[in-house]
Amino acid sequence: MIFEYALEPEVLSKPENVRYFLEQFDVHKGRLIADYPKKWASVVYRMWAPKLMTMEGARFRQLLESLSKKVLERETTRTYEGSVWLENAERIQNNGREPFRAIVAKENPRSHPAVLVAEAVNELSSLWHVKRQDVVERKARALADVAAPLILISKQILLIDPYFDPCERTFQSSLKALLYPLGYRRARPGRLELHCCVNPKSSQTFWSDCLTELPEFVPHGISLSVVRWKLMDGGERFHRRYVLTERGGIAFEGGLDRGKEGQTTDVYLLESELRDTRWKEYQPDSTVFEKDEDGPIQVVGKWQI
Repeated sequence: MIFEYALEPEVLSKPENVRYFLEQFDVHKGRLIADYPKKWASVVYRMWAPKLMTMEGARFRQLLESLSKKVLERETTRTYEGSVWLENAERIQNNGREPFRAIVAKENPRSHPAVLVAEAVNELSSLWHVKRQDVVERKARALADVAAPLILISKQILLIDPYFDPCERTFQSSLKALLYPLGYRRARPGRLELHCCVNPKSSQTFWSDCLTELPEFVPHGISLSVVRWKLMDGGERFHRRYVLTERGGIAFEGGLDRGKEGQTTDVYLLESELRDTRWKEYQPDSTVFEKDEDGPIQVVGKWQI
C-alpha cells in the first residue's frame, strides 16, 4: 500500500520531471522516495541550486521544498559504493535484502526488470501502479504490515479504535504487532497515543486495566498515552478506525483488532485534506468529542523485543 522507490537524482534535472514525479510521491499516493544514497534530497537541492535564482527555477522552488515529505528516511543497511547511482541501485535490488519496489532511472542499459525508464513511466506499469485501497485479512500481522511503512517514518502516531479493550486478546495482539517496528527504531516517537471511546461495553476498570495489561505489549522504554473520549449530544459519532500520523493516514474499516478466522477488512490511504480533518478531531483542544476526565494515562512499555 505504501511502497519505496529508488529515484535517480538526475531524473529531476528536467523541469517537467520535477513537476510530474514530485506530485506522484507522497503517503496518500502510496509511493515514497528511498533515501538512497543517504541525504538524497540534498543531492537534488545541490543539482538545482544554480537554477533556483532564475525565474524558471523559482517556479519549482515550492515543489523542491516539499521533498522532505516525500522521502522515506529510515534506518537501513544499504550501502553505496563508487559514484554510479544506477549500478548501486541495481546491486541493492539484486541482493534481495532490502529491495525497492522499483528503480526509476534515466535509462536502463542492462535491461534490468526492476528499472523503470523515467520518460516511459505511467500507471499501466505494474511496478508503478499501487493500490491505495485494498482488502486484507483481519490478522494482527496483516494489519500491522499495512501500517508499518507509515509508522516507521512518523514522529507522531495516533492509533484510533472506538471499541479498544485492554483486556481483549484480539486488541492486545494487534497492538503488539502495530508497535513492533518501534522497538527497532533508534529514534523514539515524540508522540504515541491510543484513542478510544466510552461505549456500552466499556469496563468500569478500564483505566486500571490499561496499566496492568498493556505494558507487555508496548516495546521497552516507549511510552503509550491512552486517551478516551465521550460523545457529545448531537455531535459526531466515534466510529472510524485509523492509524493517523503527521505524515499521513490509513483507515481500517473493520477495526484495529484481530478478527475471526476468514474475516477481512477494507483498508485505504487517506487523502491529505481528509487526514487533516480527522487529525484535528483527536487533538487536546478538540471540540468534536469530550475527553474522559479520568484520563489520559501513560503506559510505559516493558516488552523486550
